[in-house]
Amino acid sequence: MSLSVTVQASDPGAHEERYLCAQEMVTGFAFDEKHNKWTNAVFQPTEKYIVATSISDGRPYQISKIGLKMPVGYCEKGFTDQGDLFCDMSYGQFIFNKPTGRFLVSYMAGYYASGPGGRFTDGSGLGLDTPFVAIGKCSPF
Repeated sequence: MSLSVTVQASDPGAHEERYLCAQEMVTGFAFDEKHNKWTNAVFQPTEKYIVATSISDGRPYQISKIGLKMPVGYCEKGFTDQGDLFCDMSYGQFIFNKPTGRFLVSYMAGYYASGPGGRFTDGSGLGLDTPFVAIGKCSPF
């Protein structure tokens, strides 16, 4: 009697889950230099993110921003039974729901931080770090 065993090579990326997420609307706060105070602001929705299987041990997913080499956030747990994914980023969070394809990202630096008026500046006096919340859609790819 002979036993035959077949070993199949597997593609490491075959089970990778990836989503491209694009901002649709962004709102927050900006420092008004003329009036020397913080005001409501609407920003251009330009950022795009990739949600993908993580390369970091112990973290099932990571968040990357298009144009940056390193991930900007990690998800300590995978998707919930409802399809929600909760991820921590530097100074904010990224929340994504797989069934709806919707995401929400927050950035909470700027207002409370050091610098004139509680903002970081670019040297010309313009505030760069402003708190915001953005919403958008993700698509698998």
